[in-house]
Amino acid sequence: MSRYLSLAQKHDTGSADAVKESWDDQQKIGAAAAEVTGYVANNSDCSKGVGQTVGASALTLTIAYRTDEAAHRGYEAGVMGFPTPDPGRVQAGLQVGSSTGLGVDSWTLTQTSPGPPLFLAWWHLQSLTNFLVVVGLPATAANPIALRVDAHMHR
Repeated sequence: MSRYLSLAQKHDTGSADAVKESWDDQQKIGAAAAEVTGYVANNSDCSKGVGQTVGASALTLTIAYRTDEAAHRGYEAGVMGFPTPDPGRVQAGLQVGSSTGLGVDSWTLTQTSPGPPLFLAWWHLQSLTNFLVVVGLPATAANPIALRVDAHMHR
């Protein structure tokens, strides 16, 4: 996480600050380690902030906690300014719980306007949480990315 924050601070202080604030909050809950991984379709987007790429991109923030219970608290607390929605919340593009394919403790949000398509997913699995941001791909392509990330989380 410290390496990512150092690199991100050079290119986009706003995104770096948002990630650091979320990381700090999660550490207070019991987070022990985190990793940020990004993918971009265009090399020119490598230095752009979260969700600010011109081409398609994906970013994952995976957080490991000391215990499964701490990870559940981290999931409940939300991430990057996105609160975990109440399971009964109704909103266009929002899915909460098992319907996401990511388990009971999960939510996804798809937005198609304004701007390029945006897909967000936040979920908890054992002692991990994962936040996924996909920009520039339709939900039909973004949701399978979340399922692949989930398949690589330890069980």
